[in-house]
Amino acid sequence: MIFRLPSISRILAVLILLAAVVSAQEEGPGAGLSPEQIKAMRNARTQKGEPHDGDKVGEGDEKWSQMTPEQRLEASMRRGSKAYCRFDATCRPPQLLPGQSGTMMITAILQGQAVLPAPLQMTMTPRVAPGAVSVGGLTAHPALPGTIAKAYLGRPVYENTAVFEVPVVMGAEAKLGEKQTIAVDLQFDIFDGVSGQTVGRFIERVSAEVEVAAHVDPKVAGRSRKPDVDPGSAAAAVGEVVKPASQPVNVPDDNAMSGSAVEIPVPTEPDPAAEPEATGAATLPPTGAEEDGARLMLMVGGAVFLLVIVLLLMRKK
Repeated sequence: MIFRLPSISRILAVLILLAAVVSAQEEGPGAGLSPEQIKAMRNARTQKGEPHDGDKVGEGDEKWSQMTPEQRLEASMRRGSKAYCRFDATCRPPQLLPGQSGTMMITAILQGQAVLPAPLQMTMTPRVAPGAVSVGGLTAHPALPGTIAKAYLGRPVYENTAVFEVPVVMGAEAKLGEKQTIAVDLQFDIFDGVSGQTVGRFIERVSAEVEVAAHVDPKVAGRSRKPDVDPGSAAAAVGEVVKPASQPVNVPDDNAMSGSAVEIPVPTEPDPAAEPEATGAATLPPTGAEEDGARLMLMVGGAVFLLVIVLLLMRKK
């Protein structure tokens, strides 16, 4: 059997076409895309409410359409929310002795248009070693009315930050000097502040370290204050008369029980005649200026007396 050239070319063309169709069916619609591009496509479909089970249609599309919004969030849950929200955690105080209690402060920093509506739908799962640290329940600070997110204006919402508190207790068997890591997994939903639609459900691990030691909080000492001067002693120093305070009155018990009237002495004003008179200026001791004047007068008088004696002696000669 002799094959002609046109027949061979036709057969080769048919074989190449069949091979291309088979390879396209095996690779699927996502062939030639990078993992980042495939993940971005799935995230976009999740936000639009479309299925993304292997980028297939048919059975997956029907299954996705029958899901409730809560089921769709659970099916599209992602770990890590750094693109929308970052977390910072610290322990107060930073040192705890075995058996002492403290508070783990968690701050969520929202980015872009991401918001957390109130009441907050967030669950916490502790991730700590058994017996190391006891972790209590999660408590969120109150949300303020929205002023930035258009979809939540005037409604309680966390726009910029959200602060949470978690009580912790250091384990009784913790050794001094060690550092214990307190880790929790937070599960929450992030919403778009402009459209009000759900961005997705996320799981974020937040951790903080606390040292097993005594917390020293030094007190700042203020400036020393001079003791108050007793007004009585001050008045006595300048020669003023201080009135004596009235003495407490002791009432006998038998009079109080019998109901008879008891005379209580009333403090009287001190007698002005009995008060010491102020010392006159003439009886006061001389001051330094008066002593200097007296000395000068004595010197002048002595000089005049000597001069008179000298003159008398000269006249006799």
